[in-house]
This record gives sequence, structure tokens and C-alpha cells, in this order.
Amino acid sequence: MSLSRLDRLLLLLDTGSSPAVRAAAAKQVAQIAAKSVSEDVAADPGIDGPSTNVHVWHAPSSDWSQVLAVVSRLLPYLHSKSFDTRTAATSALLQICTLVPTWKPRSRASTPAEPPNVTNPPSFPPFSVAQLLRSSQLLLASSGKEFSKPVESARDVARARKEAMNRLGLGFFDNVGSDGLAKDLEKELADDDDTDVKMSDVKTDPDGVSEPPPTPAATIKMELDPFQTSGATPPPNLAHPEKELSRREMNRLKRKRKEGNAFVGAVSSQSASNLAKSAEAQPTPKVRVLESSAGPSAKPAAPSPSPETGASNEKVVIDPQKGGQVAASEKASRTIVLDVREGQWVWQRLVEILEVDLVNPNWEVRHGAAMALRDIVKAQGACGGMIDGETTEQNATNHENWCNQLAAKFLVVFVLDRFSDFVSDQMVAPVRETVSQSLASLLLHMPRRSILSVHNILREMILQPDFSADENGSNHVQNGKPNSNGRKYKTNGKTPQTHVWQVRHAGLLGMKYEVAVRNDLVDVSQEGGKEVLKGVVEAALLGLGDEDDDVRSVAASCLTPIVQHIVECLPDGLSAVMEVLWNCLAEMKDDLGSSVGAVMELLGKLVSFPQVIDLLSNPTLSRPLTSLAPILFPFFRHVIPNVRLAVVNTFFNFLCVPALLGDWISAEFIRLLFQNLIVEERSDVRTITFNAWRRSISSLAQLGKLEVLVPDLLLRWFSILMNPIGVALDENLFYRPVKGSQLHNVDKPVLRQDLSLVTEESVLRGRIMGCRALAYLMSIWPSQEWAIEVDAQSSFEPPPSLTESSPLAAELAERLIGFIESTPPLAAYHEMLTELGRISQDCRNMLISFNTDLKVNPSKIPSLPTELDVAGDDPSKFSLATAEKAVSEIFVSLKSSLGKTKRNTLLVVEDRRAKILAAIERYKATRKVYDMRVTASVAAAIVALRKLPEKKNPVIHGIMDGTKYEENADLQERSALSVVAFVSYIAPLSLNTKVNPAEKIIKNLCTFICADESLTPIFAESINALDGISSNKRPLAGGRTKKLKSETPEPEKLSPAKLQRRGALLAISSFGDRLGPNLFERLPKLWECMTAGLMEAYSSDPEVPIRDEGLKGQAVIDNLTVIQGAAPHLHADLLPHMVTIFPYILGALKSRYA
Repeated sequence: MSLSRLDRLLLLLDTGSSPAVRAAAAKQVAQIAAKSVSEDVAADPGIDGPSTNVHVWHAPSSDWSQVLAVVSRLLPYLHSKSFDTRTAATSALLQICTLVPTWKPRSRASTPAEPPNVTNPPSFPPFSVAQLLRSSQLLLASSGKEFSKPVESARDVARARKEAMNRLGLGFFDNVGSDGLAKDLEKELADDDDTDVKMSDVKTDPDGVSEPPPTPAATIKMELDPFQTSGATPPPNLAHPEKELSRREMNRLKRKRKEGNAFVGAVSSQSASNLAKSAEAQPTPKVRVLESSAGPSAKPAAPSPSPETGASNEKVVIDPQKGGQVAASEKASRTIVLDVREGQWVWQRLVEILEVDLVNPNWEVRHGAAMALRDIVKAQGACGGMIDGETTEQNATNHENWCNQLAAKFLVVFVLDRFSDFVSDQMVAPVRETVSQSLASLLLHMPRRSILSVHNILREMILQPDFSADENGSNHVQNGKPNSNGRKYKTNGKTPQTHVWQVRHAGLLGMKYEVAVRNDLVDVSQEGGKEVLKGVVEAALLGLGDEDDDVRSVAASCLTPIVQHIVECLPDGLSAVMEVLWNCLAEMKDDLGSSVGAVMELLGKLVSFPQVIDLLSNPTLSRPLTSLAPILFPFFRHVIPNVRLAVVNTFFNFLCVPALLGDWISAEFIRLLFQNLIVEERSDVRTITFNAWRRSISSLAQLGKLEVLVPDLLLRWFSILMNPIGVALDENLFYRPVKGSQLHNVDKPVLRQDLSLVTEESVLRGRIMGCRALAYLMSIWPSQEWAIEVDAQSSFEPPPSLTESSPLAAELAERLIGFIESTPPLAAYHEMLTELGRISQDCRNMLISFNTDLKVNPSKIPSLPTELDVAGDDPSKFSLATAEKAVSEIFVSLKSSLGKTKRNTLLVVEDRRAKILAAIERYKATRKVYDMRVTASVAAAIVALRKLPEKKNPVIHGIMDGTKYEENADLQERSALSVVAFVSYIAPLSLNTKVNPAEKIIKNLCTFICADESLTPIFAESINALDGISSNKRPLAGGRTKKLKSETPEPEKLSPAKLQRRGALLAISSFGDRLGPNLFERLPKLWECMTAGLMEAYSSDPEVPIRDEGLKGQAVIDNLTVIQGAAPHLHADLLPHMVTIFPYILGALKSRYA
């Protein structure tokens, strides 16, 4: 039998290879479902997300049949063991609810005999937290029936049914629903995990939409006891439950029921009908799950809807090949059909079924039901419980009563659910979390008085004032283990804890979402708002003081949305809140605790208010920061990035208030800030740390403590900055607030300089930030960054040279000039020692191969030095010259002494030699990179000091090489900024000279922008191509063109042309930022490079014929490329200049080469 489109989509929903495939299937399932009631849905099959259809729908119930038929097919997938399947089914349900119109009842005017019911609103259902807490039967991961012995007799069935009915202690909740819902709950509790629904095939249209049967029904294929099916008299031991079958009788029954032993005759439909009637009086038979073709891969528990009809007219077929198994005919079998009761809310039946699933023993079923209810209530819950044709007042009462009943069911799950799981090292409570979200969706539709009732129950869950341990001691811990109902007690013999942490956790979760979605509850301008706010704060403070880390986390997140209300409306309670937070942070010993992030986020938000800052500065209301600040020191290098960010933000807020400055700005504090700059990888944390550093250094200068604290630390900081990249840092140079190994060291890869775990770019970025920090320190405390900081603090334009006011700067400038004029800048670099050591080992291995592989006498093989000399000054040590000699003279000499040798053997040694030669070339290239970086840095420092030598070429070459060839983006940007500073300084001084270096630099930068031929084509190569469209692809051998791989990421190592273009664009954009509206006045050469070729080739008058632009074609292309790169960074006052070249650009568009 071929599958319909809906069947295939449901199969993808369950077994899709990725979340994207499941989401696409869910979207199409929703479109199929909504097509019958919303005509505009099918026209948009590519919809990216659900868009709520806000118009209402008063159509008869039959129009919703196809919608609910598809929804009924989704129900088993909400019970799946797979989280992805449940999520996909919920997504489909949500999109169905948002695509279909919103159902709204038609109201009639009230008659005088029906006065509006305003004085007696519906009351909230009676709810006893204490009674539920005393229940010994809880909602865990499952009922455990899969591990118990199967039910085999009628007595076992009756006993299991009775136990299941009393399992949850819901005696006060008898009127859970009407119209058969109580039966559904009873059946759900009795059947447990033994019942499942077979989603049998139903008639479908070509799109796969199910056609509902005439009457709603839920057909469950069951395997009944053979004596019941045949109507025969059961044996005595079944007629009398007190007698049990002997083992011989049980074996005989099993043989009779083997495949092919058909001892039960077929019965007529009337007999089957009578059998169904008589079965109602019998205990619920055991139900066996039968395989379904359209069901999910993981067979879920039954949603337990039972039809409310009398005798069934279905034919019963007894298949002899299945041992007399009774099953409904496949033709007559039906899926669960959600009936739409005329005049009632169309989703009522679905919600009733999901309400029953909320108390299912299996946590997956509870979780799926909670997710479905969350989305249904959110999208369609505005009219829940209403009846078509009732008055507006009556429907308002019906809706409030429906909301109250559903909220009470959510709260029952809150109290009874004990299931928790772990994701990595974090505890998650999927059922309680999802039910709290469902409750939040419901609160959006509830009146204030009902929400206050829910709030009071949540508060009672948190406080648990009436809870106490059982007097018989059955709840006490034995051998240090908690009891079966999840209560926690101390094991030291003292008074046990009188609360259940899971219930408190659930109550705080509900309160967290309550204040998030209904912020008006804590509005003090409304009646009772201040009392609610006080209650929330009291409950959250109790949670923050709890021993359980997960409870503290939820308690902190409960207060985060209402921080402003707390600060403005409860000023008297701020002191208590802050004290609890400080105590909570002080007691956190585990850096992997889940509450650290939430508590730090709450503290960071609180200290951003001036009222809290005033409280901290008042010694009568708060402890001094001298004792509070060290509490936060261990969190500077916490494993969670948001915690690190919150800590630095908190201290930055402290540093911004002059009244809070004091002794807490200690040497340990500034050491932690400097270490943050070096080892932190996240840019936002590093930026706020640098701002806090500047504030702290300025504050120390104001307090007169800078010269006392800093001198002892400078040597440590310079040692960290000058440590070679790739060589492990000395951990003794770093300050750790907490000694010992109980905390995870998040900085271990950086401290060890493990470049396989941390990038070289990140290490360089940290070193640059450290240099900037020391530069600011030097500018405050009477180099390149030093001079820049002094210039930034100067009020003169241009600022005077630092060499004029500082003898130290003048001496430093002379040394830098002498350094850059030497060739080469340095003899060697310590960073190259590691690479030289590898080359040394490879050379020794190559020489050893002559003995091991080619059998050369060891006495003929020279030995190499073991000590390394990077500079190459000591001939007795291994240097690069030694390696070159080993692969040339020594290798040739040994090879010539071999005579006739097998070529395959010689290839091994030659391969080693080739690898050494490649390593030597890499070593030389690395040295060139280091030479370029050092020269660029020294030249940039000379430019910053504005003490230029007579011959400026070494300085120009240094900063231009850094702009052209530097692969590190941060260092290249600094070189580009130095080029801008040099040109801005030298341009006014070179106006009357024969050669203006500034013009030459601008011209070179514009040439670099056009260096990338993939963006700036070569005009001469396509001068004869006048037809077609040039795609700007470089031709390859054989006439083929290279395929553009837009999907592949850009390679890490850019080509030289791309590097030059990137550096030039950085410089040109910085010119626009620095010179602003005076750009073209100070740098006329830039305007010439942007317009000269256009103006020579074309005219601003459109009537003038186009000249022969063939000679200026490349210049025109280069001008357009420069305009494209520079225009986005121009000052707004320069835009009129750009407008003047539009006619020339229009002329270029008319060119035959365009």
C-alpha cells in the first residue's frame, strides 16, 4: 500500500536525518492541516515561519475536521522517546495553531433573567500543596513497570488499576473534567505503559488529509483473554480470583494460543457488540501494542481517549494464524479522531487529552504534552473554554474557569514531578521547565485575580511552611541516601530539612516566567502590586540561600527581569538582597556551578543603578568594598565567559563612582586586570577590561598610590609581554586568587602557549592590549603607544612632540633611529629557537640514516653540535649555517663515498634532506617576517614620537612594508594607522619641497587597492572583447575557466595582492576618519587618484562625444576601484565633491568597453 504525502511527511518528522529536515516536514504538515480552513496557506509553500492569522472563525465544527484529523496523527509523536521527534511534532502543532484562524464564539445579548455574573467570579480549584507533598507516589522518569513482572491474572489487573487510581493522591481533584475526561484519566492511570494506540491507515485525499469517520472514536487493537473473546465459561481459577492457575494449566493455555492453534470460533458482529457491553463491567484487560505503519519509531504510550458511544458495530475478526487473537477489521479500524463538539472551543478535546498525558508516569509523555499545551495555549488559548452562543459575561466566566482548571493541573505536575537529568555538568528539569513555560502561556490569558491565586500557590511551593517529615521516620535518610520521594535531609543527626528542593525549584521556575510575561503583577500602581513584589523578593531570597545550586540559579534569574522594580519600589529591601548575593558568591566553591552565571548577571544589573551604588558607599547599610571586592576576584578567570564579563562590568561600575574609590583598588586587583588583557580571548571582555584598567590607573594616581603599587609589578608585566610566542609563560608571574587545584584553569592553553589550542592571532592581540595598558600607565606616570596616549590627552592641534617635553622620549627616539638604520635590524630572534631545534634534530637523523640504511662506517660520519645558537656567532654551536653545511657539503661528501648503492635505499636519505631544505626555507621566511614586524614597529614608534631622521626612507619602508605584507590583521592595522599619522604629519611640511613623500605614499596606497586582479581586471587582456559580458574570470590552461566556489570559506593565508589591498583600504579609511572634511584639501593626490583617469577619458557634458578611451582604460578602472574603496569612509561634507564626478561615471557607462 503506497504512502500518502501526509504519511511520508510524518515519517520524516520521526526519522529525519537532521533538525532542518524535521522542521521542513513539520512546516508542510501544518500547511496541509490548515488548508481546509485557511485558503491563503496553500499558496505559500515556502513560508519561513509561522505567522498568526488574526481573523476569527465562526464556521461550524465540521470545517475543522481535517485540521484535527491531522493533529490526531501527531499525537503519538508527542510520546516518542526521541527528543527531536517530540520537538518536531510540537513545531508542527504550533504552526498549525498559528496558520489557522483564531476561533472566537458568537456572543448574544444577555436577557434580564440572566444578569451578568460579576459579583461571583469562578473560584480557583481547591489546591493543597501540603497534601500533595505527603504523597508517596511521585512522577519520576517512568512508573517502573518495565522492570516489574507482567500482569497475568484478573486479580493483578484489578489491583494494578486500583493502585494506579490512587497513585497521585488527586482525591481533591475529582472534577478534573467532564464529558468522559474522568474516564480518560482513569483509563490512563490503569493502562500505564501497557497500552498503545495503533495509528492505522485512514482514508486520505491526494494531499494526505484524513477524512474523519462519522463518529469520533479511538480504536485500540487489543489481545483479550481467549475465554472472554469466545464467551466461554472461564476456568474455575479465573472465575474465582482467589485461586491461581497451576503451572501445568498455564502451559496448556500457552500451547493453545500458539500460532495455528485456532480453538476459538468466529463470532458475529452482534456477539462482538454484546461482548463490548459485557467487557465494560469487567476489569480492564491487558492491551498489547501492535505495530503501526504510520506511527513513530519509538512506540509511545496511549493518549487514552475513549469513545463515548455504546455498542460498537465493528466486525471482529479472529485470525487463526495469530493464535485466536481478536482484532478489529483493518478496514474498519480507525485512528484517534478529535471530535469538535458543536459550539465549543475547537481545541477543547485535544487539550483534555494532553491534560491526561501531563500525569503520565513516563517523563517523555509528560514533556511532549507540556510542549504541546504551551504552543496551543499561546496561539489559540484566548478563547479556551468558551461556548458559541453564550453571552459575553458567561463566556468570560467560562474562560476564567477553564484557565483556573488548566493552571491547577500544571501546578499538580509542579509538586509531583521529580525527574531531573544532566546535560554535561548542568542539571536540567525538562518537564518542570516546559510546564512552567506552558503556565506562562496560560498566564497571558488569565485575569489578575486568577494569576494572584497561582502566585500564592507558587509561593507556597517555595516556602513550604506546612511541610514536615513523617512521624514514623520513614522519610529519614538511611546511610546518607535520600528517601524515595526525593526529599533531602541532613545526615549529621541534626534537624532534617523541611523542604523538597524539586518543588522549590519548580515554584521558582513558575515565578520566574510569571514575572517575565506578566510584569504588571509587580506594578506598585496597581492594587496589591507591592505585596506581590515583596512576595517575589522574599521567595527568591529564600531560594538564593538554598544549599542546592540549581535552586539558587533559578532564584537569581527570577529577580533579573524585575531589578528596576526592586530598586525603585523596594529601597528598604535592597540591603537584604545585596547581602544575600554577596553571601551566595562567597559560598561558591565550585567554579562549574550552574548558579554562578545567574547570580553574577543579577549583581551586574543591580550595581548599574545609582541607588545600589549609594547603598554600597554607605557603611551603615553595606559592608565596605575592601571586604566585598575580594569575593569577586576568583571569578575573573571563570570558565563561563559571561561570568567573566559580568565581574569586570561590576568593577567598572564601581570605578566610575568617586565615592567608592578606596583601598580595594589593590595590587592584586590591577594584576588581575592586566592578566585579563593578556589571556582573554573574547573581545568584549578584553575591551571592558581595558576600560577598567584605565579607570583604575587614573584612580590610583588620584589617590597617590600609583608610585607605591606599580613599581614592584613592572618587571612581571614586561616579562610576560616579552615572552617569545610559543614558549610557555611562567605561571609564577600570574596571580591566582584561589590557591590549589580545585578550580579549573581556563587559561592553561594560553599559559602553555599551545598554538594547537589557541591561535597566534589571539596571543598577539593580548600582547598588543598589554602594551596599550603599559602605555597608558606611562602617560599617567610622570614607545609608540606612550606617545599616542600623550597626544590623545593634549589640547593642541597638532599636539607637540613628546621628545620636546620628555628627555626619556628624546633619548628613546635617538636609539630607535639608530636601530632602524642598521642592517639587518637584529641578528636573531629567540622565537626561532624552537624551529632551529627541530632542524638540528632532523640533520642528526639524516646523518644517522647513512649508517642505519646505507651502512656507512660511523667513523666517517661527522658529529653535529648539540647546543643551539640562533645568532650564529659561536661556530662550536649549531646554527643555521651548520644546517646548510650538513645538507650540502657533508651530504655530498657522504653520498660520493657510497659507490654503487641501491637507488631505493638512497631515496630514504634524500627524502630526509629534502625535508630539511624545506624547513630551512621556512626558517628564513619566518626570520624575514620577524624582521618586517620589528622594523614596522620601530618605524611606527618613531612616527609617534615625531622625531624623524634626515633620511626618511627607512621609516617609510618600515611602515609601508607592515601595511603591505603583514598577515596578522591587528598588526597590519597598526602599520596602516602609522602611515596615516606619518602622512598627516609630513604633508604640511613638504609643500615647498621638490619631492613630497606624502604624495608618493598616497599614490602607492591607491596602487595597492588595485593590486588584486580578481577585483580590478587588467584592461589590456580584454581590450578586444567588445561583445558579451565580462565575468572577470582568469582563464586556465585548455581554455577552461576557474569555477567560483562561493560555498568555500576564504583561505586563512591571503595572497600578496589581497594583503596589499586590505592594508591600503585600512589606511584610506583611516584618512577619512582622521582628516574628515579636510581630506581632499590636505591630500589632493587622493582626489587625483580617484578622478584623473575618468576626467581625461570622458567629459562632464553629455553632448560631447566620447574620446578614444582605449589609452586610459586601465586608469578608468583603477579610478573606479579607488572610489569604491574610499567612498564609504568619506565625511558627509565631501559628498558634494563626489557628485561632481557622476557625469564622468555616466560617460564610462556609455563606453563601448562598459
